[in-house]
Amino acid sequence: MDLRSTLAACALVATALHAGTAAADSLYATAGAPGSVTYLYGIAPDTGLTDGGRFLAGGGIAFTGATTGLAYGDGSLYMTAGAVGSASYLYAFQPGPAAGDGGRAIGDGSRLFTGATTGLAFGNGDLYMTAGSVGSASYLFDIDPATALIRGSTPIVDDGHLFIGATTGLAFGDGVLYMTAGDVGTATWLYGIDPATGHVVSSRPLVVEGRYFTGAVTGLAFGGGDLYVAAGAVGSAYDLYAFDPATGVSDSSHLVTDGQRVFTGAITGLAYVPAVPEPGTFALMALGGLVAFTRRRVVRSRTA
Repeated sequence: MDLRSTLAACALVATALHAGTAAADSLYATAGAPGSVTYLYGIAPDTGLTDGGRFLAGGGIAFTGATTGLAYGDGSLYMTAGAVGSASYLYAFQPGPAAGDGGRAIGDGSRLFTGATTGLAFGNGDLYMTAGSVGSASYLFDIDPATALIRGSTPIVDDGHLFIGATTGLAFGDGVLYMTAGDVGTATWLYGIDPATGHVVSSRPLVVEGRYFTGAVTGLAFGGGDLYVAAGAVGSAYDLYAFDPATGVSDSSHLVTDGQRVFTGAITGLAYVPAVPEPGTFALMALGGLVAFTRRRVVRSRTA
């Protein structure tokens, strides 16, 4: 196939596939009170606009448990759920239909995990989970996403001391775990944690418009170089903030709405899902490579 024929083939395939641009990056949030149906919403990171939402289902049954964390990795959304003192479960489901598996109990093989989960993040092929109550030590757990088995745990240590703050969110980005902590009405701090040791490697307050952020963090996610924070209380408006993880300063903030009404549901988790090129886009990328290869062959034949 010569260069002219290859270019013609590309044009024909492009027309046939109607190849568009890749789907936009999206944030996903879980929302719902224990005992009521939990919904999954897509949220536009740059506007705070939500889609209509869809209820979570496992094994064909609507999920009504107490969700405690949300994370995305390797094509799946992972969610933890469970009340303090009872077993916690790990669920995996697809972002689109929000249909998942029946869940797996989190444990170390001999004992079930019954602690207070405060955050969930995916990184390095593993799930990381924080747990602990205010006034007691917070721990970092390494969990196998496929089995929900705890591979290891370590206390979170800040400057040689056990971390005992009120942790509110966890996210993974650029090799670092980011954790938020702080009581409502007081400054919220952003901590960078080494996932291998649980040691705090950085800390700074979150700042919005020159003032310390004091809202109630209900979700934390990393994507596109930013940290996204969902904040608000049940029955009141929720806001979506984007922070620079290097400085803790807010880049932007948006009221979470469906375009007409302010969102007032109980957000319980936040995850960032990057865009995936459509099949037509992949096909054109492959044809682009074929064009480059054919062009090199033509040039070589002319110079031979």
